[in-house]
Amino acid sequence: MAAAHCLDFYPILFAGGTGSRLHPITDDLIKALLPVGNKPALFYSLYMLERSGFTQAMVVTVPSQLAAISNYVYEQYPSDKLVQNRRTSAPSMTIHIQTVTEGIGTADALREMANSIFSDFVVLSADFIVEWDLIGLLEQHRTRDASLTVVLYEDISSKQTKDAPKDNYSSALEDVALMSPVHHRIFMLESSADVENQISISSHILKYNPRLFLKRNLRDCHLYVFSHWVLELLRRNVAISSIKAELVPFLVRRQYHLSKRCRSWQKLVGKYKWNHEKDSLDIPLVAEYRWEKAIHWTSFPDIVRCYAMILPRKVFARRMHTLEWYRQVNDACLKGWIASCSMGEESKGGEDKASSNKRKNNQRLIVGQELSCGEQSELKDCVIGDHCHMGQRVKLNGCIVMDHVIIGDDCHLQNCIISSNCHILEGCKLKHCTTAASVTIPADTRAKDESFGKLQDSDFLFHP
Repeated sequence: MAAAHCLDFYPILFAGGTGSRLHPITDDLIKALLPVGNKPALFYSLYMLERSGFTQAMVVTVPSQLAAISNYVYEQYPSDKLVQNRRTSAPSMTIHIQTVTEGIGTADALREMANSIFSDFVVLSADFIVEWDLIGLLEQHRTRDASLTVVLYEDISSKQTKDAPKDNYSSALEDVALMSPVHHRIFMLESSADVENQISISSHILKYNPRLFLKRNLRDCHLYVFSHWVLELLRRNVAISSIKAELVPFLVRRQYHLSKRCRSWQKLVGKYKWNHEKDSLDIPLVAEYRWEKAIHWTSFPDIVRCYAMILPRKVFARRMHTLEWYRQVNDACLKGWIASCSMGEESKGGEDKASSNKRKNNQRLIVGQELSCGEQSELKDCVIGDHCHMGQRVKLNGCIVMDHVIIGDDCHLQNCIISSNCHILEGCKLKHCTTAASVTIPADTRAKDESFGKLQDSDFLFHP
């Protein structure tokens, strides 16, 4: 039954973000491949689609990231049948990788690849981590004959970690939604910063929905389900560039407003074929006249239908917008809130007695392959990548350490993110710090809330 529903929808996974707000850890590693519990962030979105019953999906990226995305996707979902037969559990999903122009918006990207989409479609982001089955969402969208279904969640864990740097950007992402109480039909979705003391509501909305409620502290999952005719809207309205900022508000505002025109779009797109050479619809003159005059028609007022699905509070959901949210996602893996983090885990070889004892003492650790720890080292609430070495008397608390990192003797790190191939010399004391890849931090460095990029050793502040 799940597969039958999913065949009616085509999932589109955006994985081309630059991750500028995650600097410096995204200087050498794209955001979609950042490790979350020692698995790339892209893994969780693909696993959610596969678990929901999808048999194919499209991963959208940009040319500069194509090689990295392709290497990972085709390693996990090989198209070669010989390779699939060698796997103990071959994936049941076929992945198509699509490149779009660098620097364009998400709605622009949909417009570019519209000719490859032939059904209603699901749009999601590779940097959003959620443990959830999409079947209920698809059933709701189909049952309600929705034009748009947007997924939201209540951010009940928005309190920041104690002593963590203040994250003003995260608080600005909260949304306010005006919706019906039973079916969650949505009539306004705005950023809380843009909502004034008074809200104007169309009389047409109140006529058909006299009872509405305002809900705050919501965040957009950037997970949407669209009807196929929305692509024709994008073709004809080239000013729409972003899904979140422009397309979704446009559709929400068009409910009970200019709805007959949208009905014409649905009818015409279904009846007439798209002419790829002329980049237009083959529509007779009579139909074209109806299209232009549709704005004046007033019957059938309920054509554009937008709904919201609010995730249950027990479902963990977080988008890796900032370094603080990236820490929260990895912390959720440590707490066991993300079950798919342990998918495919096998006993790791090469761990020494120190790391084994930490697991026996119920310390929250996710440890990669071939970790070596010196004597009297303490690791707590950490995610450690592959092939890392810790010296003697090293103390790590709440840290994310990527692959091939060397940490010298007597180093103390708290809530730090250390990128791959870094070398932290002995005696360093770091708190809430982040590093780019392949950085060497001099011995006895003292730092708090610092970001270490690719500089020469002489450029670092030295605090003996």
